[in-house]
Amino acid sequence: MIRKIFSYSRYLILIAVLSAFVAALTLLVVAGIETVQLVGQAFTKNVDGKSIKLLAVSFIEIIDILLLGTVFYTYFFSRLAEKK
Repeated sequence: MIRKIFSYSRYLILIAVLSAFVAALTLLVVAGIETVQLVGQAFTKNVDGKSIKLLAVSFIEIIDILLLGTVFYTYFFSRLAEKK
């Protein structure tokens, strides 16, 4: 009985790995869209000292999202490599 439960637990890990892949793709796409929008706003609006600081913070937040996406993406492929 216990062996059967453990043998099926690998499918739970597969769900977690696939979820990490979906999360990675979502984060990377959203960060890419956000970057394009932010760059567009930066060149079309008047820039003052306060808006430059907000722009910098926004880019730091985007980089944070990209790094998280990269970590999830790396986790997905490392788990796939272990399966082979």
